[in-house]
Amino acid sequence: MITGHTGNTPVKANFPPILIRGCLDGSMPRASKGDRDIMVTRPARAVGDEVRRRADAMGLSISEYIARTLALDVGLPDLAPQVRLDEELPMTG
Repeated sequence: MITGHTGNTPVKANFPPILIRGCLDGSMPRASKGDRDIMVTRPARAVGDEVRRRADAMGLSISEYIARTLALDVGLPDLAPQVRLDEELPMTG
């Protein structure tokens, strides 16, 4: 609860907790990926299905896959998210 005054009238306000991804379960928040832009699009269903399939195959989120595709297309490969192909490690012991 936050309390304060506006003129002579005390003010009390209840605000919902601030949610930071990853913090509520005890893990650390993600590191910043730097300055980002937000873009929204509504592709045809077949395009969206293929984007999801390709993102999954590369181990990327849909957003990361789209950001990677755009970065490569505009000639900025150094800004493209890296593919994460999680390979199963052999069990030892």
